[in-house]
Amino acid sequence: MGSRNICLHAIGDIKTEFLPDFKVIAETSSREEFVRAIRTLPIDVLVIDLDSDEAVKAVVKALSIKPHLAIVGVTGKNDPQFLIGAVRAGCKQLTTKPIEPNDLNIALRRAINETARTETQSLTVATIGAIGGAGTTTLACYLAAGLAAITSQRAAIIDVDLEFGNVARSWDLNPPHTIASIAALDALDTAVIERAAVDLRGGVHVIPRPDTIEEAHAIDSSSLAKIIENTKLVFPYVVLDLPRKLDAMTGCALQRADRLLIVLQLSVPSTNNAKRLITELCRLGLDFDKMEFVVNRSRKNVHNLTMETVEAELGKPILGVIPNDYKSIAKAIDLGEPVAAD
Repeated sequence: MGSRNICLHAIGDIKTEFLPDFKVIAETSSREEFVRAIRTLPIDVLVIDLDSDEAVKAVVKALSIKPHLAIVGVTGKNDPQFLIGAVRAGCKQLTTKPIEPNDLNIALRRAINETARTETQSLTVATIGAIGGAGTTTLACYLAAGLAAITSQRAAIIDVDLEFGNVARSWDLNPPHTIASIAALDALDTAVIERAAVDLRGGVHVIPRPDTIEEAHAIDSSSLAKIIENTKLVFPYVVLDLPRKLDAMTGCALQRADRLLIVLQLSVPSTNNAKRLITELCRLGLDFDKMEFVVNRSRKNVHNLTMETVEAELGKPILGVIPNDYKSIAKAIDLGEPVAAD
């Protein structure tokens, strides 16, 4: 099975010599430590004391950050309703106090195996710009290509900007099918998605926006939901390139996304817009822990804002920074070809 990384939350000492296939890389006690570890470390399995305060909420929070995390709950309780609640929250396995190393080892292995069976479900990432011209569509296209290349699995990108999306143009496509032609079908299933998604080299598949704005207006949120759900059944990775507006269609896509990447630039207007976006999305019920931030078109010694200032304003570390290379990116977009690595 190979060595797997463990995070222990609110757990006392464990005799790790009895766990030869596992390595403890984080031991947390506070909520802040716990969330930071789950978000930033390559953790495969979480072992959590279910008898600690708000433990079940912590399980839900961990899975909102890392949906395919294996979780083992430790408890001294024997209340069936409590144990059912823990399983429903997301615990794959349970073990009792005091912790017996052999029982924990078995629980860890079973939790990993059970999680592996569900990892075939799609990981869906949505992208949205905090400001116009942030390069969100370009980032979405490269994200899909990168996921396919790194994982050696297929990735799909759906252009959810139905009126003015530019995903197909970014790949220099003249597609025979669009999201409108898919939505117009009486019967929609995974076979339709397989046939209609444009197959590019490198494992990337594209579902473009409609050919006309009139066609875009004919698509409703229920049709979009069916397209996204069926695409998730076909492709291990799905990228949703969203328009820079909050409406029923964007909400439909966000409900089906595991992560939201908010793309911004190191400027005051961009940062302010990102904060407005966070406030509204949280008001609408989107978990803040599902949101990540990427700074695009960064240039050294040009911006008045620092990365630390932006992170303090947003309340979360920046996930990634992409340097500015306008000439190369503009040429790639015009030609419909990716930027080649030198």
